[in-house]
Amino acid sequence: MVRRLSILLAILAVLAACGAPASPAGQAPTPAPAAVGPTVGPITVTDLKGELRLDAPATRVVACSDESVDLVLALGVQPVGICSARAEGAVGEAFQPGAYFFPAEQLGAPTFVGSSLEPSVERIVALKPDLVILNSDSDTAYEQLAQAVPTFYVDMESPGYWTETLGELGRALGREAAAQEFLASYAQTVERVREQVAPLVAEHPRALVAYSFSPDPQMMLFKPGTWLSKGLEQIGFTVPVPAGVTFADADWAIVSSEYLNEVEADLIVVLRPTGPDGALPTYPIDTLLSQLESSGTRVVYQPLDPTRSSSAPLTDRFVIEQYGELLPAEAATR
Repeated sequence: MVRRLSILLAILAVLAACGAPASPAGQAPTPAPAAVGPTVGPITVTDLKGELRLDAPATRVVACSDESVDLVLALGVQPVGICSARAEGAVGEAFQPGAYFFPAEQLGAPTFVGSSLEPSVERIVALKPDLVILNSDSDTAYEQLAQAVPTFYVDMESPGYWTETLGELGRALGREAAAQEFLASYAQTVERVREQVAPLVAEHPRALVAYSFSPDPQMMLFKPGTWLSKGLEQIGFTVPVPAGVTFADADWAIVSSEYLNEVEADLIVVLRPTGPDGALPTYPIDTLLSQLESSGTRVVYQPLDPTRSSSAPLTDRFVIEQYGELLPAEAATR
């Protein structure tokens, strides 16, 4: 279900902000260069498909999703090839998108090898990688690539995503120390922001994320524990299951904006893609949100860079830091 959510959100965000430059709030933090860890070959790591053996730490990595790009950058590694579901490029040429969550100096000069939904197996193999990181968007490509090159399979539905994933990839890339450093840094960021927003949590303990992706009178809601809710939970808020919403077998549901009249939340975080000018657009739903705010519900607008990943180390840390900037403010501003 996370795979379907990731694809849907990528499509909705890109449609809502087509051609938009990365917003100032969407600038990704640059990870500090990581020292190579003590790992030497041969190496055996474990992914969701089983054990994967490498003769030595991988140095030529193809990151075949925006989440995979985030994972390797968090370890201080620049990929030689990249797939994306959120930014376009010319297959077989240098990846030079008009806008992307990660700046060019952080990415290096990877070759674009296709959409993460339909990667070019031929182009990937031609790069002679010693490791390909592929997520569940590309199951068909996995079967082909795994026969040709070492391929590490990632699934955002797995319980250990992304903390255990980062540790295994740290071993595969000889970056175990970098993985541990990042996890420690992430925990410190969460604790710092948790302390920062504690007074707000005390006054407004129940929080809801509403993804306002278009001017239409609808929005997307999420179950607790999913990637758009877990950040709020980590910093102390309680995210209740939206009453009366049918999620079926998914972690999200699209509902009418009128549902906000029935919501039981003290704080509503409105996630919205930025417009072409980098600012948040105004939608009709904002009138209802203003009414709710007048009656005591706290409303905070959170800018969404449509090129960022769904959930991954640097993205999630950025979101936590964004909460630290947005939530302590006296009033929501746009």
